[in-house]
Amino acid sequence: MFKRFCVALICSSAAVAAQADPANVFVSFAVGSADQEISVDNFGSASESNTTIGVRGGYLFHFDRFYVGPELSYSENGDFASDIEETDIESESLNLGLKAGFHLVPEKLALVGRLGLSLWEVSVDSVLGDGERDGEDPYFGLGLEYQIVENLVLGASYTMLQFDLDDLTEYEITTPELYFEIRF
Repeated sequence: MFKRFCVALICSSAAVAAQADPANVFVSFAVGSADQEISVDNFGSASESNTTIGVRGGYLFHFDRFYVGPELSYSENGDFASDIEETDIESESLNLGLKAGFHLVPEKLALVGRLGLSLWEVSVDSVLGDGERDGEDPYFGLGLEYQIVENLVLGASYTMLQFDLDDLTEYEITTPELYFEIRF
């Protein structure tokens, strides 16, 4: 259901993107490391890093050296095997938020910030039982973008998402990543 929702949302955004001004619509492809940590009261904590892939799309409004706009992204965070309660966790998230940037060097280097709401889904397989959990929590991120040519940007960012799986379990995903962004 979650993946179907993501595909439907991205496809419905295509009509808006087709009518937008040139170089304002963007699509980016990211690869990074999903550093995941789980903390369970009275059981301790565990962490693991996995390769993550993601895709983003959005629209930017430009104001001299500043730009801002809505952004939609999807991240597959990989599997996480924890010794706590012999648990295997798989997570993914759909993020709806804002991207804002400020050109430190005009038309070349920009400082970027992200802020929004993450719709996350976690599949848990443990000795205590299997199940899926989902929720909505805020995420934020910081990064740098370098404009290679007019419509191609290379970026590096660090995002953080923290949420509770239940009353006893906290989960955190921090993601350092590199991405290529194409602007239309």
